[in-house]
Amino acid sequence: MIASKALLQNTSHQSNARKARFGGAQAVQKSPPAIQMMKSQPKDSLEMLSFYLNAMGFMPGSLLKMDIDRQEKMRLCWESAVSTYQKNLANGKRYCQPLESNLKTLQTDPKNKDWLDSQTEKRKTYTEKFHKNYFTRELEKANESTYRIGSVGLDSHDPASRSKAQALPEEKMNYRNTVDLDKGELTGGHNFAVTLSPLTLEPDYSDGNLFDIARKRGEGLNNSEIFWQQYQWALKQHPHASTASAFPQKLILADITNKETLLTMLMALEGESSFNSFTQEEFQYGTEECYALLGSTIGRASVFMLNDHLDEMGMRIKSITIKGNNCLIVEYVD
Repeated sequence: MIASKALLQNTSHQSNARKARFGGAQAVQKSPPAIQMMKSQPKDSLEMLSFYLNAMGFMPGSLLKMDIDRQEKMRLCWESAVSTYQKNLANGKRYCQPLESNLKTLQTDPKNKDWLDSQTEKRKTYTEKFHKNYFTRELEKANESTYRIGSVGLDSHDPASRSKAQALPEEKMNYRNTVDLDKGELTGGHNFAVTLSPLTLEPDYSDGNLFDIARKRGEGLNNSEIFWQQYQWALKQHPHASTASAFPQKLILADITNKETLLTMLMALEGESSFNSFTQEEFQYGTEECYALLGSTIGRASVFMLNDHLDEMGMRIKSITIKGNNCLIVEYVD
């Protein structure tokens, strides 16, 4: 196993998001050397069977239904898993390249006007889209600093869209997440432009009420920006906002059902027959597994959010942790 098992440390951060953080070398995300996938095929039929039994739930139904002998099916499942892992490994490196470049720029020229102006303009557009094209409300307030928030996309062509959204029950909100302002944590609970079929766990486009109509019309936002905007929405409700963390310092991507992300998590745990509720494995930034997980459908939001708000957050990715059998935790550090 490349990465060693470790618990995430509950690091304390200053709440002032805009203090100078770009003067030292530690602000720079290290750009790792080129890497190749280092996962090796199970060495015998018993290991291959174990992998197959653990991975089959994440495989395409068309593959599992093929009328072929089990050995051939196991081989195809392994090839499918390798293909998914390689794709996400390449994606993760590609998503992180602009982040690494921007961190270097901020180290050498923290007042780079052109870049800062472009960041400001981009965020202005995002904020306008969020307030115009989404309805957001508090679903539950656990305590003074913890909010459960729901957002749903609006139809700009329907004048009654906002009033309809106000009447929607919680289960029909596209994005339902929890913000803990004291800890600087955002826990992603439900983030779907469409609902998932309870039988197949695949997107179900049959119920129009559950579709993010803003995204369908090209007026919506990616999940990463929904996370950020919901966090800022909670901050505005907080009676002591000046003492709260001004941005997420940890993303907890919980209750993952996306099959290719789960398959990538299984592949990252090389040497483990499966992952379960007791699994806790941390992968430092720059390792193959970290890139693959950051490149997955669920993990990539953590990279995009940091890059879009890099001058505000002034942080870098420390690590990504697989916790249990359906959760990823991304930690940011100064």
